[in-house]
Amino acid sequence: MIRDLGFTGRVYEKYIRGEKYIIFKGKLEFKTIFTKTAKNARVVDMAIGKTSAIIQSARSGARLTIFFTVPIIILQHFLEDEVLLSNLLADLAVSLIKVGVSSIAAAVAAAAVGTTTTIAAAPLAVAIFIGLGIAYSLDKLDEYFSITEKLGLILREIEDATIGEISRKGWELERILRWQIANDINPGKGIFYP
Repeated sequence: MIRDLGFTGRVYEKYIRGEKYIIFKGKLEFKTIFTKTAKNARVVDMAIGKTSAIIQSARSGARLTIFFTVPIIILQHFLEDEVLLSNLLADLAVSLIKVGVSSIAAAVAAAAVGTTTTIAAAPLAVAIFIGLGIAYSLDKLDEYFSITEKLGLILREIEDATIGEISRKGWELERILRWQIANDINPGKGIFYP
């Protein structure tokens, strides 16, 4: 970012008595952009850049988790004795929500730690620890409240009320048409025409 601002000298971080300072070596007029106070918009933008990198990392981690999780869930459902689309969709939906919530919590925790500590690995360690902790907690909540199973039941009820009803009407229509053909009645009479 400093290169984008046009600075061509050396820039490095230095810690003095626990405080982090950014040292500029080069033209003195550039130092007027960055003052000791962090009220300058460019200084704030540098701090936000660190948070932005943490958020981007969390987003990439969530994508990677989704790319591994979805095929495993699909394979797991195909290996079961009874494969129901409603159970698969419920499992996928709840799993993706878990990934999203744990990723957001991990990113928030990492950003908070990143702004309060100077240890470079601390945000990553906190993100991993918080992400795994939240994911484990969400799994236990899912088991305790049977959220995935309840969502599967709801999806089956919706399917039965929509697609199931259409299918039953189709079978009933076919039964009537077969009966009409077997009894020498014009097919569709009383259904499609008087």
